[in-house]
Amino acid sequence: KTCGCRKGAGDNIREAIKSHCVDGTYIPGIVRTTINKNNTSGCRGVSFRSDRNKWRAYIKFQRKTVFLGYFDKYEDAVLARKIAEKEYFGKYLEE
Repeated sequence: KTCGCRKGAGDNIREAIKSHCVDGTYIPGIVRTTINKNNTSGCRGVSFRSDRNKWRAYIKFQRKTVFLGYFDKYEDAVLARKIAEKEYFGKYLEE
């Protein structure tokens, strides 16, 4: 429980995010080209699964994670991710 002094403080943040959303897609998030500092693969949406000894590709779209597959080669996983970006984000990037 709180004293209520911060009541409604999160409303401004929610409104700011809503103003940048189209069909539930946060446009600044898909336009961003930098990767997170904790990313070790060098590509967004590509990670190595040591238990399977394979590269995994995925994309997050409209608050859901879409699994693209497991790949033996890193380059194949990156290619799958790039194709999925064009397929899922293409309409929003054109606008």
